[in-house]
Amino acid sequence: MVGLLKASAIALAVLAALLTATIPVALATGEGASAFFFFASGVAFFAGLFRFAFQSRGEPNWRRTGLWSLIVLWVVIPIPAALPFVALTDAGWVEALFEAVSGLTTTGASALPPADTLPVPILFYRSLLQWAGGLATLFGIVLVLSPRGIGGNPQLLGRTTTAAVGTRRLSALAGIYGAVTLVCFALLIACGMEAFPALSFATSAVSTGGFMPYEGTVSDLGLPAAEWVLIVFMAIGGTSIFWHRALHSWHASGGRRHRQESLFLILLMVGVGLVSSALFVLAAGSLRVLPADDALREGLFTAVSLITSTGLEVRDSGMAILPVTAVLTLAVIGGGTLSTAGGLKLHRTGMMMRRALRELDLMIYPHSVPRAARHDEREQADMLAAAWTCFAVFVGAITAITLAVAPALPSGEAAVVSAIAALTNNGPLYLSGFEPLAEWPHYREFADSGLIALMAGMIIGRVEVVVLLAVISTAIWRR
Repeated sequence: MVGLLKASAIALAVLAALLTATIPVALATGEGASAFFFFASGVAFFAGLFRFAFQSRGEPNWRRTGLWSLIVLWVVIPIPAALPFVALTDAGWVEALFEAVSGLTTTGASALPPADTLPVPILFYRSLLQWAGGLATLFGIVLVLSPRGIGGNPQLLGRTTTAAVGTRRLSALAGIYGAVTLVCFALLIACGMEAFPALSFATSAVSTGGFMPYEGTVSDLGLPAAEWVLIVFMAIGGTSIFWHRALHSWHASGGRRHRQESLFLILLMVGVGLVSSALFVLAAGSLRVLPADDALREGLFTAVSLITSTGLEVRDSGMAILPVTAVLTLAVIGGGTLSTAGGLKLHRTGMMMRRALRELDLMIYPHSVPRAARHDEREQADMLAAAWTCFAVFVGAITAITLAVAPALPSGEAAVVSAIAALTNNGPLYLSGFEPLAEWPHYREFADSGLIALMAGMIIGRVEVVVLLAVISTAIWRR
């Protein structure tokens, strides 16, 4: 209990910092400064109250409370985070809560009115919220998911999660995350983008969120160089944090550990990008209409945005250039291990595919002998079982959410795509225009029951699905 309250205090303090950071923007634009000040003060007060009330209780057992802390982060914190959306927009409580959950889970789906009609402080606050959600995702991976090996996550950080070790890890991670964001922001400014759109796109790219500072697409700004910058930083956001750490520290062993997955992920992005580029050219009619360099840039942007679950689009219905089955498959696979990208993640998909190929091989050569057993064979078997469990729960969640939202949507396809978009934390995927005959309703047109179902999907997708099962399992506490 003490650990939960301390984790809540830390999360509320971060939320207060985000609200406070919005006050100068609100003062400069004359929009809602007093409201943001009030919310920042109130959240900071409760954070301090929880912190000091339990300061003398000693260090909590994060091993036991870590999973519950993740649930609290994604379920409880969106409630105070939604207050500015209620106070400063025309949104109701459900729409505001949907926006907060979407931001914190880096889903990028919006139920608010069009961005061009929203106050600038709200857009600024929403960008900071999704950026903090990406960092919180990485914190949860480093402190809870990876040390416990939950859902087939590789145990690359060891099982020790003391306060001192955790603080060092989080400080290093936050420094790298912030530095990458600042570099992206500076490069976008250098490409000619104004400060506010640059900040919004930088936070979206690094956190693999999908919030836009305006209605439209990235190409509306007419800055091809900025699109290349976003391609690079979306790819960085969708790959493993340990690869970034290895590059940062010049530690070769860490890079080798993730080299195969990272290279495969990059090759997948390039391959899908080339296919998308060719389809864009075919849709345009000739290279005279769409030059090769523009087609290559747009194709790579579409592929990287889709695979990393960022969801930004370089043109209207850009993702719909690919077959819908291919788009949904890539969205479900998702990005790299231990990254902010959504989906099942590449390492789980790889383990399941290797096992499936092994079973096919045994059908042809039933007496074949597998490779020599290694010292970590049992651990690999446990990870494979966890990956299949995660996949089964993921499919079950898709089915449940599809059934929940289907009555209010014009077709079954719309229900399936919206469910997958929520569970893979790729909100803009649903709005990419896959249905040529009937326009699907926008998120803001969903019934409250549909928004609640999608919020559940976002949270389930962000907490790695099986965490919800782990917290109610007695076996997890005996490990």
